[in-house]
Amino acid sequence: AVVSTQSTGEGNPSSEKVSPDIANLLIQSDIIRASEGEHAITSTGFQFLLMDTPAQIWYFLLRYLDQCNALGLNQTTCLAFIFQLSFSTLGRAYPIGSHGTFVQHLRQIGLVYQRRHTAPWFYPTRHAIELISAGTEKTVSTKEGYIIV
Repeated sequence: AVVSTQSTGEGNPSSEKVSPDIANLLIQSDIIRASEGEHAITSTGFQFLLMDTPAQIWYFLLRYLDQCNALGLNQTTCLAFIFQLSFSTLGRAYPIGSHGTFVQHLRQIGLVYQRRHTAPWFYPTRHAIELISAGTEKTVSTKEGYIIV
């Protein structure tokens, strides 16, 4: 079974099955393959694992947004929520409001934290806040050197 790990608050991770929606999305994205009740990683899944974290998150979110209508969610509303999330404050609690299903999916992939999955509040994680800014910083080398010919 596909599982996610979350901390129990005591430093011990606890296993929790991901929702069928997320499991199906992993299969449809060709990250994992399911046959006879067993799950296995695909070659696309291995390539996914080699991506840096922001690229993994965007890869997954883009596939999620493609499936929003099939999940009964509004694609525009989900995208707007992602952008709002990236401008939120780390450590601050936000009400779930009408985004219950979407927030639960974001919780399962690590973009938001909830003390309990039934809590009416969520906390954005650093990954969520860095969604928009990830990869936009350009590094400029100011080192001087010599070319030896």
